Amino acid sequence: MQSGRANVLVAPLDWGLGHATRCIPVIEKLLQKGCNVVLGGSGIGLDLLRERYPTLDSEQLPSYNITYPRKGSMALHIARQIPEIFRVIREEKRMFDEIVSRRDITHVISDNRYGLHSEKAPSVIMTHQVHVSSGTKLSFIDHLLFLIHRNKLEQFDSIWIVDNPNDDRLAGDLSSSKGLRKPFQYTGLLSRFAIMPMHKEHEKHPVYTKMAILSGPEPQRSLLEEKMKSFFMQSTERCLIVRGVGGKAKEKIANVDLFDSINDQTLLAMLHPETTLYTRPGYSTLMDLAFITHTNTVFVPTPGQTEQEYLGLLMRNRFGYSCIHQDSFPKEHEVCHGKELSPPSIQPLEDCVNMLLHLAVK
Repeated sequence: MQSGRANVLVAPLDWGLGHATRCIPVIEKLLQKGCNVVLGGSGIGLDLLRERYPTLDSEQLPSYNITYPRKGSMALHIARQIPEIFRVIREEKRMFDEIVSRRDITHVISDNRYGLHSEKAPSVIMTHQVHVSSGTKLSFIDHLLFLIHRNKLEQFDSIWIVDNPNDDRLAGDLSSSKGLRKPFQYTGLLSRFAIMPMHKEHEKHPVYTKMAILSGPEPQRSLLEEKMKSFFMQSTERCLIVRGVGGKAKEKIANVDLFDSINDQTLLAMLHPETTLYTRPGYSTLMDLAFITHTNTVFVPTPGQTEQEYLGLLMRNRFGYSCIHQDSFPKEHEVCHGKELSPPSIQPLEDCVNMLLHLAVK
């Protein structure tokens, strides 16, 4: 590390690709400011960042290995994984302390990795879900979950809330700062498309009439993929499924093209305004849609994933989008053109990064 140059570890959670993609504008901002950035993480999220930034050093961190049930209670299934998640957090903390010393890390940005706090370097944790929705409609359970979550968040020096810093919050009640006792800042909406030109001339007719972008833990990702293939093959028009598993494999089944992944430029070129997009209402996806302003979208929440169910209903009730249950899909469903999502705010991220870089080691 050059003398006086900030050496910043950026490490997203390995729960799908969304945590990694929303770290891209953060990394870009740090690089603009002359920081040395070290990537941290695991799985396809770290693979994506390594591919995007091949010259940056990286560190492998333990995987949380979170899975979803094929059937049954999501809450019970996740509850069974809590001991293993806490074990991973302890192992993550042990590895992280060694990395901080070995690499002379000066600052840490953790996206929902709860073991990455240190007395040797100022640390912030990024999250949009300050308040956890239990899906039970029992306020005392939601409050208890908030108290547990707040305890984890407050182990960091500061909290970055990934949302617009006003009443136009894209995540609704989830990203409210109510009840926080540690310093916090809103980052604005974070999307990999924030650093790309959005004005693009499209062909008169779409290449694909329907497109599905899949993501998230198994087995629910694969279950939705099979439903989408069956649904798309009922049509005679060209359809595309982006499987969201990393890699570069492609195949064609009847009228359906399947890509393991797709780069941002190709996605923008193929996502015609008339193309109907099917996707999870994951929060990073919503932030991407706020930037690319694609309103012909149908949301399919992961069954039992209370955050996505909350966000899907929020998109339907507040913005007029279609939101359908995976178990009833692909029966006939209405496709509604929603309103453009909350306009992105860029300046807060600049303020967040500036404040972090001015923090001294405790």
